[in-house]
Amino acid sequence: GVIHIGRKNGDPVPEIILPSIGIKPNHAKIMLLENGLFEFSVCDADAALNTMVNGKTLPKKRSKILNHLDRIAFAGGMIYIFHYPLLSRVQKKIVEQNASENEGMEMNL
Repeated sequence: GVIHIGRKNGDPVPEIILPSIGIKPNHAKIMLLENGLFEFSVCDADAALNTMVNGKTLPKKRSKILNHLDRIAFAGGMIYIFHYPLLSRVQKKIVEQNASENEGMEMNL
C-alpha cells in the first residue's frame, strides 16, 4: 500500500502527520512496490527542497528507493528512521534474481 505523510488537512488525511512549518498538506508518501521495495517520494519541487534522505536532497525525479535504516529529514528538524530489517533479504533476493537472469550477458561500459 501507500503511507501518506503531511499535515492533518491533507487529502487523503495522512497516516503520518507532521505539524511543522514547511510541511505541505500532501508532502510525501512511501509506497510498497510490486518487487517488495519501498519508494519514498515527495509531492513537488517545494517539498523536495526541505526533505532529505541520508543527508542528501532527492534527485530530480523526487523519489528514492529506501533501505533499512535510511534517515528521512523533514523541515523543522524532524528525522525519521526507516526501519525494516527484512528489507535486506528482499533486496538480496532481487539482486540474485537479476544476476541469474543476466548471467553470461556482456556489458558495454
